Amino acid sequence: MKRRLIAVLVIDITGSAELTNADEEGMHARIMALQDKIIAPVVATWEGRVVKYLGDGALAEFPSVVNAVQAAIDILRQNREKEDTLTETQRIHLRAGVNLGDVILQNGDIHGEGVNIAARLEGLADPDGLCISGLAYEGLGPNRAHEFADSGPYKVKNIDKPIRVFRWRTESDSSVVPRAAEVQPTIAIAAFRHGSVSNEIEELSSGLAEDIAIAIGTVAQLTVVDESRSLEPPRYRLSGSIRAAGERVRVHCKLVDQFSGVQVWAQRYDRSGSDLFELQDDLAQKIVIDVHTTLGAGSYTNRWQQGTHNFEAWRLSARAFMEFQKYSPDAMEKCIGIWTEALERDPAFPTPRIARSYCRARMALWSPDRSEELIAAAEEDLAMAIAASDADDSRPYSLLRAIRIARNDHDGAVAAANEGLAHEPSNPATRATLAYALCMADRSEEALVEIRKATLEIANYPGWFSMIKILSLLFTGDIASAREEAEDIVARQPDFYAGRPLLAVCHVESGAKEAAKAMADIVKSRDSKFSINTLVASFGLKNEQNRDRLRLALVEAGF
Repeated sequence: MKRRLIAVLVIDITGSAELTNADEEGMHARIMALQDKIIAPVVATWEGRVVKYLGDGALAEFPSVVNAVQAAIDILRQNREKEDTLTETQRIHLRAGVNLGDVILQNGDIHGEGVNIAARLEGLADPDGLCISGLAYEGLGPNRAHEFADSGPYKVKNIDKPIRVFRWRTESDSSVVPRAAEVQPTIAIAAFRHGSVSNEIEELSSGLAEDIAIAIGTVAQLTVVDESRSLEPPRYRLSGSIRAAGERVRVHCKLVDQFSGVQVWAQRYDRSGSDLFELQDDLAQKIVIDVHTTLGAGSYTNRWQQGTHNFEAWRLSARAFMEFQKYSPDAMEKCIGIWTEALERDPAFPTPRIARSYCRARMALWSPDRSEELIAAAEEDLAMAIAASDADDSRPYSLLRAIRIARNDHDGAVAAANEGLAHEPSNPATRATLAYALCMADRSEEALVEIRKATLEIANYPGWFSMIKILSLLFTGDIASAREEAEDIVARQPDFYAGRPLLAVCHVESGAKEAAKAMADIVKSRDSKFSINTLVASFGLKNEQNRDRLRLALVEAGF
């Protein structure tokens, strides 16, 4: 019995029973024509194989997800064009599902979970539509991924675990956005091989893999999966080996993309020391940061994970950083607690102090009764952070910008942001910080120039970059582009606090009142504590007219 990882396409006719009952012979002829003149040639064009026809549908396999998805879309389009001359009651509507999965090959047929999931995805698709699995989505790459919208996990019949479903955005779908919703890549961590009879090296081998798995799940925005239990193969596999000589240890690591078979990263680490736990912590921390960078996180997030040798402080700080990306009042409060705990583990670690100070400065904006207390605490953290940071670290200037906005000193905030940019001119976060200060200081045209430069440098930039861009576009009068940016951030980062409210504002100003109300209903259902005043205050806008404009639009949306 052979098994293989392939892209599977299942395509079927929607409501064929009613059409057959109306004209059985005619329907049979139409199905034959569909199979012979559209399905078979399109599948062949995209290097696939029709495994079998399933009554009024078909099962096909392809060498890649890209080929399977393109074939599915071509079939749907050609069929729709052919049927356009008929009345709605006469038309054949197709729907399709694509999955990347492990299948069993037997006498020219394929079956197994990989096929079953494709069939379930087909059943979830709209008429003339296509659904693909999370693994298929990952395999598409950036050039095609924007054509699909994340519909979230679905529990389907005879499949134990929920399937992550992505829906094709058809040409008639007005919700198309310029970039794709984020999906977390999956990764499996293998035990590190070793040839030693030493119990300590045996413990290091299993312990290192366990620590990496825990840390990646917290830090790298990856989904760590157990290969022995997962229905779908993980995208990446991290493996390695350990050799020891006395107190010296050499670790080799490699990361393989299992979809393509390409080794995307490899590294060697030489360490020495008698403390096994310290050695394990150091190696796990370094390996995770390197893997994180390789998979596209880059310097923006990694900068916030460096500066400590205490593994637990590092993990806590990284956990808080992920929560911080929501940018909500609740997230700020929660992050302060986590970063305080990280500081207790390592008082010399500058990142938690900088980040905690930033959260307090933001909280001062919407907490007038606690404003002075929060700003004083932020300034105390800032002084200690400057003392603990490197001379070229721009983050204290970002923090100073936030404190000055909280004090309503917008000119001072711009000056602080400019100084930070001078320290790290190539860091997109420092440029975004300047854009933030300029936008809040009622200098939106200048802000737009800076934030556009910043967003060009990070593919999946964080929500607060988008927030600055949306506000700058709104205040410069480009409502259509602001709406497009807001749709993008809602699709990519649905947990970002300001995303849906700002999209509602854009809908109101575009005249799309029903769409605005829909956004308001979603926010109210998910956040019973949402407050217009808190949101608007959190921006720190200098121009009262701009504040009023946002408030009125949010009220009109139904908040």
